[in-house]
Amino acid sequence: MTGYYEGTGGGAAAETAKADRGNAAASSMCPGRRVVVAAAHLLVAALVIVACSGGGDGGNAGGSGGAEAGDQPPPADCDPARPATATDDPQTFSFGGEERAYLLALPDDYDGATAHPLVFSFHGFSSNKEGQDAYAAMGEQGTARGYVVVTPDALGDPRDWNYFADQARADDFGFVDALLVDLSEQLCIDADRVYAAGHSAGSAFTSFLQCRPPYRFAAVAMVAAFIPTTCPVDRVRPSVIAFHGTADPAVPYDGGSVGGGPVGIPPVLETLEQYADAYACQRPATEDEPAVGVETDVFTACAGGSEVVLYTIVGGTHDWPGNAIQPETTGGQAYPATDTILDFFDTHARAGDTADDAT
Repeated sequence: MTGYYEGTGGGAAAETAKADRGNAAASSMCPGRRVVVAAAHLLVAALVIVACSGGGDGGNAGGSGGAEAGDQPPPADCDPARPATATDDPQTFSFGGEERAYLLALPDDYDGATAHPLVFSFHGFSSNKEGQDAYAAMGEQGTARGYVVVTPDALGDPRDWNYFADQARADDFGFVDALLVDLSEQLCIDADRVYAAGHSAGSAFTSFLQCRPPYRFAAVAMVAAFIPTTCPVDRVRPSVIAFHGTADPAVPYDGGSVGGGPVGIPPVLETLEQYADAYACQRPATEDEPAVGVETDVFTACAGGSEVVLYTIVGGTHDWPGNAIQPETTGGQAYPATDTILDFFDTHARAGDTADDAT
C-alpha cells in the first residue's frame, strides 16, 4: 500500500516521462554493458574507501472500574497522531533547488499513532524508483511486515548517486537526511529503527550513507556491491548484511579489474575481514549453508552489539537474489534476499546515544 502525507515537503505529483527514461526496470536488473559501466563508476569509490579506511515504554494504565493493567491499550508512540492518506502517486520533496521524486509505501495498519520502522531502498546506476520497487519488491514485502518504505530517485542522465559527495553534483546525502527528517515530522517513525538497502551503485551509496553524520541508521543491506566501511571507530557501527554472487561479471567476487577496465576492487572476503576488524567482531565467523548455492559468514558480538553477515551466492550474477522480475531463477540466485534483509532488520535496532533523533 502506498501512501503520502500532507506536510511541508510532500504532496502527490504526476510523474513525467523523465522518471521512466531508459526503462530502468530492465536496465538495472540484467547484467550487461550498462551495468558494467555502472560498476566501474561506483567502484572508484571502493578504491577511495580502501585507501582511507584502515518505541515508547509501556506502563500500567490506570483505569476506572477496576480494569486490569493488561486490559488497557498501550500509550501511543505519537501523540498527537500523524495520519497519512494512501495514494499510488510518486511524491516530491524540494531540496537543493531540485524537486526530488520518491515512492512512499505505508503499512496497511498505519494509524499515525504507532511508531513504524522505515527503510530506504536505493536503485542501481541508470535505474529509477519504479525499477527498484518492481525489482526488489521492498515496498510490497516491507509494508506487509510493518515498514514504511521510501524508494527515491537519483538525479542525472543516466541516474546515479553522488556517493563521492562531489560538490559539483547534487547533495544526495543531504537530500536523504532532510527527507528522513521531514518524513519523521509528518509520519510516526521509530527513530531507532531506520534502515537502508541498495543494489549495485545504490549499494555503494548505502555503504557511504551509513557512515555519515548524524549516523541515523540501525542496519544496512548491500546487494551486488559489498563496499568496505568508512565508519569512524568511535561510533557504534550499523549492522550490515551483504549479498554477492561468485559469478558477478560487473563487480568481481574475487576482486581485480572491473569489466576489464582500469578500476580494481578488493575481494569480497577481504572486505568481510575489513568489516570484522573495523567492528571489532569476535572471531571466527560462523559459517553455514542455509540453502543450496548459498553460503553464509556471520560475525556476531561486534562493537556495540552490531553484526556483519555475508551471503555468498554460488554462481550468482549481478542480480538481486530472488528478485521479483526473474521468477525463473534457480539455486542460490533464487534465494529470497528481500525477505532475508527484512528478517535482519527486524532484529537490529539502533544502539542508544549514537545519533540524534530524526525528529
